[in-house]
Amino acid sequence: MYVAFLGQKQQLLYQQIEMIYNKEDLSLTRKEMTNQQKEMQKQNETLELQKFENLFFQLLSNYQNNKMSFYTIMDLNLFQNFMTIYKRLLLEVNYSFYTEDQIAKTAYLKTLDEVSMFEITFYYQIDSILKFIHNSNNSIDKTLYVNILKTALSKTEKECLKLIYTFDGNVISNDKININQSGILDDIQLPIVVKQEG
Repeated sequence: MYVAFLGQKQQLLYQQIEMIYNKEDLSLTRKEMTNQQKEMQKQNETLELQKFENLFFQLLSNYQNNKMSFYTIMDLNLFQNFMTIYKRLLLEVNYSFYTEDQIAKTAYLKTLDEVSMFEITFYYQIDSILKFIHNSNNSIDKTLYVNILKTALSKTEKECLKLIYTFDGNVISNDKININQSGILDDIQLPIVVKQEG
């Protein structure tokens, strides 16, 4: 009986040791699975970023191609031409009973008439790029891509963009949300209206 008891006790001891090993193996397996999940999450984030960047740079490239096709014609840069004419008309539209905003808006509308080749469609292209950035996954550094877009635009393009944003009646408040959110025009000042005496 004593030998049987010792045998059982030894067997219980072996089972306990085996359970400890199994528990340790289970713990290691869990750690390994957690590490694999983290690795998969990193891979997914990398794939998301690559997918986002591919689309972002494709949109930016489309915009640049459009700009080269429609806004830079031979030696004529329509953005610069538009701003030059706007500044000239700003001095010519000088009705004493107009407010500064009315003078600026009238000069803008007359500039659109005078530069008939100028289209405001580029505004919507930039808006759609900003919308794409803002609607992207939260792991994307949105400020970085807004700054890349901002750097890709010349000062004159941004001035034209601000004129459209400020004075064009076709641009409704929903078309301004992404521009506002991005702050892309915050540092752009439009020419000041100087009313002439007389």
